Amino acid sequence: CEAGKHGRLAGRVFEIDACFDCPKGEYSSEPGVEHQALCKVCEPGRRSNIKSRTTDCDGCEKGRYSARLGMIRDECDICPAGYAQSRVNQTGCDICLPGLYTTQEGQYECKECMAGDYTDRAGEDQECTSCPRGYHQKNNARASCLPCIPGFVGHQEGLGTACRACAAGYYMPDLAS
Repeated sequence: CEAGKHGRLAGRVFEIDACFDCPKGEYSSEPGVEHQALCKVCEPGRRSNIKSRTTDCDGCEKGRYSARLGMIRDECDICPAGYAQSRVNQTGCDICLPGLYTTQEGQYECKECMAGDYTDRAGEDQECTSCPRGYHQKNNARASCLPCIPGFVGHQEGLGTACRACAAGYYMPDLAS
């Protein structure tokens, strides 16, 4: 039998009587496969929705994955919000670490929280949260905000710069003011 098929020709006049398609989710790149069990199954991270396949199964695109063996579908599963996948042919998605997020499915990479914002959870599927008053964060992709130390103040939410020193003649004794 030709590639993509299986069966035995012994005693048969026509190939059509003895050869059968390798099923969807499987393939055979070489001729002479005698039994369906010898058709190769699509590996996790790959998929096929056609019979008689003669080449390796199609790979999953960036932002998608397949954890199943022998996947029979046109498309791979989509990475959910809070996860991303930057490589092809993958069996899962990478979780967005604290300080990173995605709000949509099928993303290639996680986005960074900007200065003045944070997220302290992995797998965050919401926009980042602004630092509260009395806190600041001047770096991107952070899981927390830093408190203003005594003698310094942060008058606004989402402060992306350092806290300011108290004006001359004033003093702030509390942390995070």
